[in-house]
Formats: sequence, structure tokens, C-alpha cells
Amino acid sequence: MTASLAWEDDAEPFMSEAMGDADLMPGGHYLLTDSAIGLNISPEMVHARVRELDPEADPQIVWEIGTPMGRYIYRAVPTTLIVGETAN
Repeated sequence: MTASLAWEDDAEPFMSEAMGDADLMPGGHYLLTDSAIGLNISPEMVHARVRELDPEADPQIVWEIGTPMGRYIYRAVPTTLIVGETAN
């Protein structure tokens, strides 16, 4: 099996050793979960973030939200519903 690089975001270099997720959303943006940044340094220094990226923009970042030190995120899922709203 072989793999080839299809796309690379323009964020600063980082390591997320565990978990994480990437979803292609309608419209061509990506929702990325960087789940455990800094785990290789120490568990107390780990943090996570969720980002929306536009691969056609420069810079690519649309928005970002992060956690305090010592917190992980398992996964983020793109949705068009607001919490408590039901699908039609």
C-alpha cells in the first residue's frame, strides 16, 4: 500500500499523537480536530483545538477554538442543526 499527500494545511508544525479527526464539509471547507497536542511533552501540557479551514484561502483558517491545558477533545462533527433543533 502507498499513500500520497493530497493536501496540507498552513498551520505551524505540531504533533498530535492520539485521536483527531478531519471532515470534508459541504462547500469544500474542512473541520479538523487536533486532539492531543503536546502529549509527547507531558500530560499536563496537552491541549486540543477544533479548526475550520478553507484550503483555497490564504491563510486557510476560518475559525478556531481550543481547550485549556490538560484537556483533550475526542472528535468534532460538522452539523447544520442547532442543539435542541430537530431535523425536518
